[in-house]
Amino acid sequence: MSCYVAPPPQCGAAGKNPQKESFGKDVTGSCFFLTRWYRRKMSALDVQDFIQQNRAVADQVETFRGYWESEKHWEARREFILRNMNDFKAEQLDHLLSLSMVWANNVFMGCRYSTELLEKVKEMAEGIVVEDAPVFKTRDEIMKNQQGR
Repeated sequence: MSCYVAPPPQCGAAGKNPQKESFGKDVTGSCFFLTRWYRRKMSALDVQDFIQQNRAVADQVETFRGYWESEKHWEARREFILRNMNDFKAEQLDHLLSLSMVWANNVFMGCRYSTELLEKVKEMAEGIVVEDAPVFKTRDEIMKNQQGR
């Protein structure tokens, strides 16, 4: 099994990085070093830096895109996956992908899920900005607005 180093931006290779390193597995099952920089939640810029510096992982994540996903939909879901992938072990990948679909379905299609599940995915997606996201109303909200006229 070959390993590679995933240092934070402007930091040296493993062993030269002043931050404490830990050993982990990526989504492909390959090993890599995680630093505190990657264990914390990534911002949108962090995600772009990560993609540029870790092409193997980024290419693997690209395989999770559904053929039906628009570029806007995929970019948001990919960011969700990349921001949270270090919180899941390799064998929990399906769970992370399921949560990413729950979040994307809620945001882009208005699908509704249990309160607990929505709270969890919204917490995981904190900081992800989706521009021009659709706004959905329930039937009860529409009826209330029509009755008020």
